[in-house]
Amino acid sequence: MPLQLIERKKVREIIAKATNKKQDLRYQTVAEFRVAVEQLDLLRNKDNSGFSISMAHIKDSFSNNLKYISVAIAIILIIGGGYLTYNVLSSKKIAVPEQNKKVTQSIAPSPSLSPSPSQKANALNTQRITYESAVKLLSNVNSASEGLKQLKALEEKGDFKSTYLLGRLYYSGKDYQADNVKQMKRNCGIHTNLQKSHEMNISAVQLNGKDYKSLFELGSDYVAGQSRTGIPNRESRDLKKAYKYLSTAFEQAKIQGDSFYEKLINNQLKKIKPYI
Repeated sequence: MPLQLIERKKVREIIAKATNKKQDLRYQTVAEFRVAVEQLDLLRNKDNSGFSISMAHIKDSFSNNLKYISVAIAIILIIGGGYLTYNVLSSKKIAVPEQNKKVTQSIAPSPSLSPSPSQKANALNTQRITYESAVKLLSNVNSASEGLKQLKALEEKGDFKSTYLLGRLYYSGKDYQADNVKQMKRNCGIHTNLQKSHEMNISAVQLNGKDYKSLFELGSDYVAGQSRTGIPNRESRDLKKAYKYLSTAFEQAKIQGDSFYEKLINNQLKKIKPYI
């Protein structure tokens, strides 16, 4: 709308300044622009003639104030355009000239909405879970239950370390691990389940047939039978299987240079060798 068609001088002055081709001659902040518009409304209230940006007034006097409606739309477009430009520049991280910073710095950032419970749950689900993070949580009594959940989730995905550690947590007897398994067990309150422990040992060996610790635990299961596997039948004690797993475990411990396990496994082999 050409400025000369706007009857009121003050309105023309505001629009002319807001749309000036020279940036330093425009309103430098949104607040400055708003004050000018508010003064315009105050002037109208004094002389009861002129322009009002009130939507209620525009609606009531639509037929007689078409020109004023056009002015109001122009002002809204100017404000909206400035806000849109600010957001585009912010999202694309475009370098803003120094003279523009006065305007952008005056615009308060929109308040961030608090995430809903479902959004929080999705954020937790997308967090990267690792064996190390699960162990760290299990080592603290306040976070052990969450650590156990993570460990089980990793085991279901076929993580070897998590499968092996779960087997140790379900076991009730002596443990030779460097990790404080008994402390983790107390922290998370997991109940002893010998059959689960035996199943985890089988899965761990299937996932990694060269891990001497898993081989040793599974071999020891077959040496002891029901007292370690929780399976009340003769098949749970199988010395041939035990010798097979323990022999492989001994070889791998020797390759890895773990003298402690090498000696431990060798003692088991000596006990059952006469019966093979």
